[in-house]
Amino acid sequence: MDPRVTYDTRGHVFTVDLAEGEVSRTVKYDEAHLIDFDADGVVLGVEVLAPEDSKIEAIATEYGFEGRLPAILGAIRAEVPAAPVATAASSVFVETAPYAGSFGNVSRDERSEADSAPREIDLIPVS
Repeated sequence: MDPRVTYDTRGHVFTVDLAEGEVSRTVKYDEAHLIDFDADGVVLGVEVLAPEDSKIEAIATEYGFEGRLPAILGAIRAEVPAAPVATAASSVFVETAPYAGSFGNVSRDERSEADSAPREIDLIPVS
């Protein structure tokens, strides 16, 4: 099966499906990545909860599917927006990129978790 990428615009997460099968277990790679395996230990898919911090290349190398990286990365580029997402259907802007705002030059690590978490704000129509 060719890699298939599904992007969730509401949650700003994406899933890379690598093989068909029944998920037997899910391993938490880190806070932003979950890896699904079948009963034989075959990687069925990877859920990326923070697209701006995707470690799909490292995961592919560690779990033995690095040969599929060109197809995976192509599918990700085709489906996952490179910038924050705004859709007319949701009428919500999901801000996930680092921002200066009132923080000036404060790094992402120096902000509180609530300050750096994705948040929803109302869209303002541009006339």
